Amino acid sequence: MARFNEILRARTNEALSRFFGMENRGPAPTLAPEVLPTYDVINAQAENLWIRNELRGGLSHLQGAVPAQRTVMQLWNLAGSNKLAVLERVWTNGTVFIATTNVRTVLGGSVNLTPAAGDTRAWTLGGSQNAGLSLAVRTGNVAIAGIDRANFWLLLTNMNWEGSIVIAPNSGVHIYADADNVQRNLACMWRERPADASELAL
Repeated sequence: MARFNEILRARTNEALSRFFGMENRGPAPTLAPEVLPTYDVINAQAENLWIRNELRGGLSHLQGAVPAQRTVMQLWNLAGSNKLAVLERVWTNGTVFIATTNVRTVLGGSVNLTPAAGDTRAWTLGGSQNAGLSLAVRTGNVAIAGIDRANFWLLLTNMNWEGSIVIAPNSGVHIYADADNVQRNLACMWRERPADASELAL
C-alpha cells in the first residue's frame, strides 16, 4: 500500500500544506488559489514514468578481446513486441561504433545479458500495462564484414553519449569495438513503452 500511495496520493496538496504552514491539508485551490502548480513530466520520477507508461532499463558489461574479431553488444527489439525502445545513453572506456540495423547479426560466442530494471514502482502500480523489459541484449564477437553498417554511424571514444536512437520492433542497435582483439567496457540505458497501432503501421 505504501508503494501505491507514493504514486497516487495527493502529494501536491500535502506539499502546499507544509509550505504555507496549514494544518488541514485540503485541496490545493482552497489552500492557495494564487499558486499555479507546474509539473515536469519529462524526467525519471516513478510517478511520471507511470503516467507515460514507460519502463527504463540498462546494463554494464565488459566484453573480452577475441583474436581477429570485433566485440559486439547487440540490443534487439523483437518482432511482435509491440513496443518502442529508445537508446538514451552509452558509456565506453575505449572507442566504439554504434550502428542501427534491420539485420540481426549472428554473433560468435553469443551470451544473453539480463538488463537491470529502473524504478520498478512504475511497472506494477496504478494499473500499468507494462509487464517487464522486452529489449533483448546479447554480447559476442563477429568479423567486421559481418556487421550491418548501412543505416547509421556514431563514433564514441572514451566518453558518455546522450541522445535518442529509436529501436522499432524487428530492428536493433550494434555497439562494436573499433578494432579486432580488444576488450571494451560498455554501459547503456534505454526506455521502453507500448507502441500505438498507428506507430506500428509506419
